[in-house]
Amino acid sequence: MPLYDAYGRPVRTQALTREHSAPQLTGIRTIWTDTVAGGLTPQGLASVLRSAADGDHDSYLVLAEEMEERDLHYACELSKRKLAVSRLPITVEAYSDAAKDIEIADSVRDLVRKPGFRNLAKDLLDALGKGYSVCEILWDRSGSRWKPKAYKWRDPRFFTFDQVSRSEIRLRDEADLMEGIPLEPFCFICHLPRIKSGIPIRGGIARLSAWA
Repeated sequence: MPLYDAYGRPVRTQALTREHSAPQLTGIRTIWTDTVAGGLTPQGLASVLRSAADGDHDSYLVLAEEMEERDLHYACELSKRKLAVSRLPITVEAYSDAAKDIEIADSVRDLVRKPGFRNLAKDLLDALGKGYSVCEILWDRSGSRWKPKAYKWRDPRFFTFDQVSRSEIRLRDEADLMEGIPLEPFCFICHLPRIKSGIPIRGGIARLSAWA
């Protein structure tokens, strides 16, 4: 029986057996990056923000990361927002009183009680500053019922947006250097906060704070 995700996309179980966005020493998802904040001028900042809105957002994401490391007030304000959300109680309710729905709800409650789930919430809230955040699910396939065993935060530079809507997150890959490739269903969790209307890369707090 075929398995589909919430968006009607078929789930390839074979794709759940490997990592898709692990960092590399070289290649399109390299761990290395140059500083952007050092020596930045108003003209340089304008260029970084304009390039990000046009689809080339690597420098902007590096700048957003450096802002958290260099500006104590900015880092504090972001931290307060992340902690306020990640500390909220997690409530799971069954869809109905049917036995199957209750069983599913119990399984989800067990999942969110595991220690890694709180860290997942914090990592996804990295989107508040940058406009989006992506975590990859690593699956435990040892039993008859597969379950997530870990959630790995991935560098946002490893992802891009489609060229038309600039709202669909895609994985950067050598198979398509321009558009990237679609994210595998059941392999990624994405957070795109609605801080302001428009494309996600222009919605992060970092873009508003950069001028300050």
